[in-house]
Amino acid sequence: MAYTAVEPYRNSAQHLSEIGFLLGAENLLLGSITEYKNHLEIRVELINSENKRHIWGTHYTCEFTDIFKVRREISLVIAEKLQIRLNKLDETNLSRRQTTEPEAYRLYMKGMYLLGSNSTSKFREESLRAALKCFQQALKKDPHYALAYTGLGYVYYRLFNANIVSRNKAFQECRNALRLALNFDSELSQALILDGLIRHFFERNPPEAQKSFERAIESNPNNPTAFHYKSLLLCCFEKCEESVFYQNRAIQLDPTSIFLNNGLTRRFYLGGDYNKAIIHAQETLKIRIELV
Repeated sequence: MAYTAVEPYRNSAQHLSEIGFLLGAENLLLGSITEYKNHLEIRVELINSENKRHIWGTHYTCEFTDIFKVRREISLVIAEKLQIRLNKLDETNLSRRQTTEPEAYRLYMKGMYLLGSNSTSKFREESLRAALKCFQQALKKDPHYALAYTGLGYVYYRLFNANIVSRNKAFQECRNALRLALNFDSELSQALILDGLIRHFFERNPPEAQKSFERAIESNPNNPTAFHYKSLLLCCFEKCEESVFYQNRAIQLDPTSIFLNNGLTRRFYLGGDYNKAIIHAQETLKIRIELV
């Protein structure tokens, strides 16, 4: 599930069984990271949320540069302990190393947080400009960081949507960002989403945009943004039921995302189901209040 879905429970006093129920998760991975000098000590344990049975636990000591290697090792051990069969796609995604620079990764994550922040229209440009700066700084740390290039593209797409930059400027920047991202990772889900956005909103080619969003889902079936934009495209085709289905799938992967929940409200509204739109808008407002 998305980080934003589990982050609210990080320091929660709720019982594991309750957290597991709310997340729809049978097992929970608990952990802590202690930093000292240039090293990290990572402690992790896998717990059954219902009966609190300890399935597995260990600790690692590593340098910052090894953090991505440790993440892969933990994922593989958990898959083994839960007897999960990894297909070739799973193995590819686990072995994919976007960057070896922890600072570049930190800047990318900060940029994505700013990009997804629920800023009011008054502060939207400020948030987007700050996100743009983070992605640019990440690329200074690692010029081969494909994800950071997609971040640049997303920012310019949002700047265009907010009427802050011209269509031509946004189109050129998005296309350049996509070219560089695909150059370093041709099957990156986020890059394929950006490709779909360019084809749909700038090139006015919905059929090709749909292919890009479908490829993004195939590349990473746990990417909620890919389902969101496929849902948006189906909504444009007036395929309302299919659109709601894909938007619900996105929300299952990231239940507390205001952006995705607002998307479902819009799907109901555009489909003429005003009662459901009102109900879901009220539920989304509750989520926002709880997160604040």
